[in-house]
Amino acid sequence: ALVVNYLKQGNSSAVSEEDKAAVEAISNSVANLQGPTLKVEDVAEAGLYLASDEAKYVSGHNLVVDGGITVVNHSWRLYR
Repeated sequence: ALVVNYLKQGNSSAVSEEDKAAVEAISNSVANLQGPTLKVEDVAEAGLYLASDEAKYVSGHNLVVDGGITVVNHSWRLYR
């Protein structure tokens, strides 16, 4: 299973550039991996890996694709 916490949508016309920048800043402030924000392509690549021969021995694993936010944000433990 792929577990995605936050995904920046690149073509959202209803959200201003200012709002997109604010969301990205918040995301970067709480994640331990700084830099690029998670994109749709990142999740797709994780899915491709799980569907590939390279993952033939991966079984029963939740692949968390969230830039490390669940590792450093202790409040996520409330939802386990």
